[in-house]
Amino acid sequence: MSKRLMGNKYRLGLKPWITGKQNIWVLGEKNVNWKGDKVGYHGLHSRIRRQKGLPKLCEICGKHKHLQLANKSGKYLTDISDWLYLCAKCHRIFDFTNGRGRKGHRSKFVPNSRVKLRK
Repeated sequence: MSKRLMGNKYRLGLKPWITGKQNIWVLGEKNVNWKGDKVGYHGLHSRIRRQKGLPKLCEICGKHKHLQLANKSGKYLTDISDWLYLCAKCHRIFDFTNGRGRKGHRSKFVPNSRVKLRK
């Protein structure tokens, strides 16, 4: 066996220092970098994903596997009950029917989306 594959000869037989210990990484409010409600877009999404978990199917149609987090109120609250896991199609319909779609944009998945956008 080559020396490269053997690793460092001085560390052979030694266990990593973390073996058998509890998770040392501090998550949540005890973390030094905790931002509370001032968290950004990606940080909030990852926090909700971690707290809510990942379901296997869309919460509206119950069919698709590739899911996105959708915000119910549009205020990006840190409350878990304010979030849904939706497939891309249901997420698009949900946003357009709640007036959060792009102005002047007509989605091919939402019937009569132009009428709904003019409200």
